[in-house]
Amino acid sequence: MPSYSARVLVYDTDPEHPHDLPAKLEQQNYFCIQVENETDAVDAVINAHPDVVIVNTVPADSAWSELSDAVHTTWRDRQAPVILIGDTAGIEQKVESFRSKVADYLPANFHDTQLFARLQALLRINTMHEELLRRIFTVEKYGVKDIEAVSPEVEVDDARVVLLGRDAAELDTLEAALSDERVVARLDDPFAAMEALTEKNVDGLIVATRGDDQEFFGFCTDVRHNSRLFNLPILVIVDEGVFEADEMQLARGATEPIQRPIMADDLKTRLELLIIQQRYRFAVRKVFMQSLRPVNSDGLTGLYSHGFLHEHLASQVADAEQWQKHLAVGFFDIDLFGDVNAEFGYVAGDLLLRQIGTMISGLLRAEDLSARYAGGSFVVVLPETPLQVAEIALQRIASVVRFTELAIADAVKPISVGLSVGVTAFEAGDDAESLIARAREAMQ
Repeated sequence: MPSYSARVLVYDTDPEHPHDLPAKLEQQNYFCIQVENETDAVDAVINAHPDVVIVNTVPADSAWSELSDAVHTTWRDRQAPVILIGDTAGIEQKVESFRSKVADYLPANFHDTQLFARLQALLRINTMHEELLRRIFTVEKYGVKDIEAVSPEVEVDDARVVLLGRDAAELDTLEAALSDERVVARLDDPFAAMEALTEKNVDGLIVATRGDDQEFFGFCTDVRHNSRLFNLPILVIVDEGVFEADEMQLARGATEPIQRPIMADDLKTRLELLIIQQRYRFAVRKVFMQSLRPVNSDGLTGLYSHGFLHEHLASQVADAEQWQKHLAVGFFDIDLFGDVNAEFGYVAGDLLLRQIGTMISGLLRAEDLSARYAGGSFVVVLPETPLQVAEIALQRIASVVRFTELAIADAVKPISVGLSVGVTAFEAGDDAESLIARAREAMQ
């Protein structure tokens, strides 16, 4: 049974289907459900369990209120975010009419790079929300009843933005589009911009480039190297007709390139939606931390306990089986951990365990689960993550640990340790025990 990146419902009211969305989605391993009328769309949301809904919008003079009512009533209890595609004219009003469910929008002339960048970002938010509800359910089995879910609907009226660019007139346009209250700094120097980002509690960054501006593109990469700014929304303004360079901009750290000419409503709405996603990510991570209690966590490392891991992973396996979702499990083992205990004592070994557990947990995404398995071993669970992606992520974590000097008791100087890593992916018929065992066997 194949696993898919996600289940995407495409509600396309245009009889000519100009975007050929099903073919594009299936080529990227998405399971596509296509409908052409509101009745079928509502039925699909109820019965097909889509992870994302893409609505190719009806013309501006059509009955937006009817479609909006369907979203607010029939789709209210579904967790699938909506991506709206349509003419840029009046897009802010259209998004507002869908506000409780629309998570993003695309102009009618969107590029494929934009589509998949936004899909992936929304799917991670969706995964976080589903994992939040699932984890609360597991925590309640341990008698913890005071953890509450947070809503993806967050306010952004107080959002703070930094502008970076050398064209004063264009910065004036950007500032007018966002309002003076939101722009906390407008700068033409990357060094000053980095200082503003780290000192002003900023929610977003807009970089206005001209041509092949290597200094500004390199600045985006530098921002991503700062752990505090790793997930900061970054919009890069680029010249018209350079979409072929979009993948390079994304690789350098841009959240999304925006082509000139700049349309104020598009820019404002896009930035607001990115900030909503970012603030929700922070809120979910906070709830996950609150769910860790003595009854369900490992007293030494502060991670989830062996028992919680098995109980929770069982529900994730059932979900992956039912909806053909990716699910990856990783196994970490501290190399020569017994030698550390023998040379420096058990207190030093315990401190080492806690430091490495904290590093593993901190380097994972908000929705990933980390638990102490036994001795010097840890298990991590990555929901809705393909095997290849999980392998890269966990090898990077092992590399960070390997090159980090750790201070422990009775050691004259900091020491470095290695981690052996094993990764596997859910297969039909798996249970929690078989997944963990296979990840352990895959260690190298």
